[in-house]
Amino acid sequence: MPQASEYQVTAEDMAYVVARVADAVRTCRHMPAELVRAKMTSWPDFVKDYWRELPDALPPRVAPTPQQITRMDEVILHWLPYLARVDSAYPRIVWAHGKGYGFRRIAAVLKCSKSTAHTHHLNAVYLVAARYVKK
Repeated sequence: MPQASEYQVTAEDMAYVVARVADAVRTCRHMPAELVRAKMTSWPDFVKDYWRELPDALPPRVAPTPQQITRMDEVILHWLPYLARVDSAYPRIVWAHGKGYGFRRIAAVLKCSKSTAHTHHLNAVYLVAARYVKK
């Protein structure tokens, strides 16, 4: 296991990490969908389904701000790969908890007990807080 820094990790730091992961999950959900065209044509786009053009069919999707995308990138590109180097289950546990899954459901997927999943989550959050959250 990597060495923790001399910095003392507090409960507020761990809560900050959990909130940042949850924010990254929300930002990832609000990213615009990727539109891929099967074939490029010169024909104009047209409405295939009438319900897509109804004003109240779907709630408006609010695009994330550049700051939210930067924070999401930090979580996805720095924190989760660091956790994957420590233990391959840590990023999955942290991301699933950020999505709002309970430890019982996470434990069922990982085939371990609920308390083990919770302990792994706490260890992962502690490692991130010790490495990336500095005052």
